[in-house]
Amino acid sequence: MTAMTRHRRFAAALCGLSAGVATGAFAAPPPTPAAVGRALFMQKNCYFCHGVMGQGALPTGSTLAPKPLPAAAIRAYVRNPRGVMPAYSPEILTDGEIDSIHAYLDSIPAGRPASEIPLLGGSAPAKTTGR
Repeated sequence: MTAMTRHRRFAAALCGLSAGVATGAFAAPPPTPAAVGRALFMQKNCYFCHGVMGQGALPTGSTLAPKPLPAAAIRAYVRNPRGVMPAYSPEILTDGEIDSIHAYLDSIPAGRPASEIPLLGGSAPAKTTGR
């Protein structure tokens, strides 16, 4: 194979690569609804009162996850909350954004029960002696 042939093949490969980039053939897959919802949960400061994992806190905000309310119930509450939470108009938080946040909350798994965690009263692992 001559040097000229190698250069032509290399140029052809580069053209194919750049064509793939230009057409989006190598683009990352679109983010999942849960990933979009997590980003919105942080951007809209929901985490500030409800915690990063939706775990809530008595003085600031209720528990949202795991097992959140249905999306329709969350939308209704966000529009007309009771208590200290401010209302979010569709101009600030769209129904689609609320649905994405719901997808994030719904993706959060439940933690292990305390009975399975040794420091919280679960069964401790067997002790071994070093002798």
